[in-house]
Amino acid sequence: MRIAMGLVFLLSASSAWAGEPEVSVAGLTPPPAAPGERVLAAQQMIVKVSAAGQVSELRYLTDVPGGIREPLARAVKKWQFAPHLDHGVPMAWATQLTVGLNAVPMNGGSQFGMKITGATTSNYTLSGMVPPRYPTDAARVDQGALVCVVVTAAADGRLTVSGDMLVNGSPAAKDDAFATSVRDAVTKYWTAKPLEVDGARYGGEGVIQVPVVFTTGHTRKTSAPVPKDCPVREDLESVNLKLLTKPAGTML
Repeated sequence: MRIAMGLVFLLSASSAWAGEPEVSVAGLTPPPAAPGERVLAAQQMIVKVSAAGQVSELRYLTDVPGGIREPLARAVKKWQFAPHLDHGVPMAWATQLTVGLNAVPMNGGSQFGMKITGATTSNYTLSGMVPPRYPTDAARVDQGALVCVVVTAAADGRLTVSGDMLVNGSPAAKDDAFATSVRDAVTKYWTAKPLEVDGARYGGEGVIQVPVVFTTGHTRKTSAPVPKDCPVREDLESVNLKLLTKPAGTML
């Protein structure tokens, strides 16, 4: 079965010369905290979701502080997901959920409440993430780029590039150094493994869109401006469960 996955992760280069970029997986990016608020560590959990899109089970993956453990679980269990569909039939599913939290001052700052700032779902595990090399000529002039690549994940986790890449919002030329570097890393090293819970696999073959950011940390505008993100691909039906509830702003 072929399932399209909307995967997003970030690679960034820290050297101004052709060194190896640092690699980080982009999960939940917390919004700027309001005055007086404090951004807390994001909490991760596995949630099982029924065919009706309701949370049937929750397991924490992180060491959640005792004071918010139960309130957070109660809040999440009220959330509604779009059911996973298999040939149009709703199916029970599972996903890894990451929830952002802020501490909010109350009663003149003598107490703090907890506010949910956002949530993301993920049904994959990345491995073999050898970063693409920063092209020498581009690094020499501090040229950055956002490469949007669509890859196909096989059942065994191997990745291949599908279609044309975008470099700074435009189709990549055949000899584009950024696109060539990304293609080499994808086909030689990267793999994607579907989420497994209690021996069951919640993923499979599919298509993944991956934004790859190249930056020296002091990039100059030597060519087209570098976009902040890849365009939304409506044709990629995400294997990640879609959260219908808007949790941002919920107080625990």
